[in-house]
Amino acid sequence: MIVAETTDFVNLLKTYLIARGFEVSVSSSMKELERMSFADLPSLALLELSQDHSRWEKRFLADPAVSHIPVICFSTNELSDD
Repeated sequence: MIVAETTDFVNLLKTYLIARGFEVSVSSSMKELERMSFADLPSLALLELSQDHSRWEKRFLADPAVSHIPVICFSTNELSDD
């Protein structure tokens, strides 16, 4: 499951994962993330850091049905030279 607002990166990542045999669900909203994570029970969640995920995270970590699912957070923001 990929949750991100950056469509170019999501499309690249989705294409890569599907080519390697993974099933991929994509969401751009936290509301859809909540529904998907508890209904689909993904093996892995990739979550863009710009998303406001604190409410989902509390519910996710408290529920033993899904709290075992690894969550990887990423950012698509460019680094500055500073």
